[in-house]
Amino acid sequence: MNEIKPESTNNILIVDDEEMIRHILAGTLTKSGYSCYMASNASEARAYLKQKCFEMVLSDLIMPGESGLELIRFIRSEYPETAVIIVSAINDLQTAHAAIEMDLYGYIVKPFDTSQILISVDNALRRRELEIKEKAYHQMLEQKVYDRTMELQQTVRELEVARKEKEDAAHLLHDQLIFMQTLMDSIPAPIFYKDMQGKYKGGNLAFESYSGVPKDQIAGKTVFDIAPAGLAEIYHQADMKLIQEAGRQVYEASVKFADGSLHEVIFHKDVYRDGQGLVAGIVGVMLDITERKRLERKLLQSQKLESIGQMAAGLAHEINTPAQYVGDNMGFLQEALGDLKPVFDFVMKLPEAMKTRNSCAEIADELERLMKVADMEYLIGEIPQSIAQSLDGIGHVSKIVHSMRDFASSGKEQEAETDLNKAIESAITIAQNEWKPVAVVETDFAFDLPTVSCLAGEVKQAFLNVMINAAHAVEEVVRKTDGAKGKITVTTCKKGDFVEIRFIDTGCGIPESIRHRIFDPFFTTKGVGRGIGQGLNVAYRIITENHGGSMDFITEEDKGTTFILMLPIGNPVVRSHDNQ
Repeated sequence: MNEIKPESTNNILIVDDEEMIRHILAGTLTKSGYSCYMASNASEARAYLKQKCFEMVLSDLIMPGESGLELIRFIRSEYPETAVIIVSAINDLQTAHAAIEMDLYGYIVKPFDTSQILISVDNALRRRELEIKEKAYHQMLEQKVYDRTMELQQTVRELEVARKEKEDAAHLLHDQLIFMQTLMDSIPAPIFYKDMQGKYKGGNLAFESYSGVPKDQIAGKTVFDIAPAGLAEIYHQADMKLIQEAGRQVYEASVKFADGSLHEVIFHKDVYRDGQGLVAGIVGVMLDITERKRLERKLLQSQKLESIGQMAAGLAHEINTPAQYVGDNMGFLQEALGDLKPVFDFVMKLPEAMKTRNSCAEIADELERLMKVADMEYLIGEIPQSIAQSLDGIGHVSKIVHSMRDFASSGKEQEAETDLNKAIESAITIAQNEWKPVAVVETDFAFDLPTVSCLAGEVKQAFLNVMINAAHAVEEVVRKTDGAKGKITVTTCKKGDFVEIRFIDTGCGIPESIRHRIFDPFFTTKGVGRGIGQGLNVAYRIITENHGGSMDFITEEDKGTTFILMLPIGNPVVRSHDNQ
């Protein structure tokens, strides 16, 4: 193998069994800047092709061993980007046709001139470069088409998945809506929801019964379509305020259903939000408490009767004591009147005696004798005291009877402005047989305490229950220590928009383990016959649920307890609406 290797960017392999031809071709091409390698047969050519990359091969056809056509077929198969030009003395058409079949880049017939060689090589290399670029471009286009096709197929698959997910989500949402509507319809309490403008978006069967509007027709209607104009405006403004403040409304009301029946309900209203957390409307629930209210009134009246029964003996004693000394004083006055009768009779006869008798001294002596017999001086001092004591006893009895009459009054009360100081005094009077043996009671009432709009009978019941509870707490300490009486202090004052009432006792305090249960119904630490655990629970519900106030306590074991009751001065509870 021979090679001539000037600096060049194109490598050309010259394959010819004639050495002179090889050198002529190599010399000509090297001068033009090509890097030439020479092989005398196909075997040497194959060796070069394995070692190096060639842009072009110039090959003879007739060579010892493997022919040029066989070598060219090998090159076109294994090295398709290598350009091949035949340089041969054979110029018959059959051979040329076979060369064309192999897609060769040229066919040069010997003898040749150098210009022909250079032109053919240059054209072949240009063609090769264009074909490579075209092939790369086509490959690039094919890759782009493939990539785009893959992307489109992926997009189609994703769209199909998204469509399926959307379809599944739509079915799920539909199922959930049906479930939610079924769930709402199964709830006996009327439920409704509105948009930001106050238009109803839906409701349940109970709301349909309440409003008289079929639930599939309620959407788009407003409260003005189902309530009297005056009340509708009040409700609409309340809804708009609720939306603006994004809060919650809970209040009681008496409402008239579509069938004309009157129900006592608790409204629970709140805002609901969209997926972005923005307020989207209002949802409301109406809890019918008509039966509960009836039972509460019945329970309250039963507890009143129970309280009266428990205090009957003590109250009888409280009434009997003043009645006893009223009776004793009446007996004394009756006896005194008998002693004074001779004096009165003599005095009645004085005018006539003075006319018939000449001596006034005799008359004076007789009157003095009668006055001494009657013990006039003693009677003049005792009779006024007896009268005063009797009047005081009668007043005491009257006060007890008046308090009992107010406390025991039944029937459906109406809210009224109430003097809480007087209500507390009434409770203290009624409960005196509970506290009097074990405690002294002190009061510190605010003289300018405003009246409170409330159900007076219920509030007095709450005060009485707390007062009795304080007396029992003090009694427990007095019984254990066998010591002096304890003390119960009741104070009132104004705190902002509320009236605060404190019942302060020096009792045993409330153990920490049961403080969380102190207002639970039927919870009691007292022995049998001392109550069933309803007193504080009833008081708590009266103050908090029925009057929108609060009830809490501060306690310290072995020191005492302070119950703090707060009642709103205004009337926060709506109790007389015709519709909603």
